[in-house]
Amino acid sequence: MGGKAKEWNEVAADEIALVSANSDRTFDKATRSAAIAKASLGSVRPTKLLSAKLFAFGDAVVMTSQHQADSGQHLQITRVWVKRDGRWQETLSYQTAITGRQTH
Repeated sequence: MGGKAKEWNEVAADEIALVSANSDRTFDKATRSAAIAKASLGSVRPTKLLSAKLFAFGDAVVMTSQHQADSGQHLQITRVWVKRDGRWQETLSYQTAITGRQTH
């Protein structure tokens, strides 16, 4: 979403929380939107998608996915979306590094 803050704001819920095991802070919608507009958020960049699984629970979907960063590090990302007023909005994104045995 680098540089596409307006588009990201349309799919991000107002209460979204973005958390990473690689950071000591939680990002809210305003902070992440500003970073997207600048096309950067520290060292966090889009990563290669290796696999994804989606689990639907009525008007909620949980996605777990594995990614590989440019550095070679493997990441597990979990996202939660809810359907509101006929459109899907992301409410949570959690990223953590995978250490040891890696599966995908």
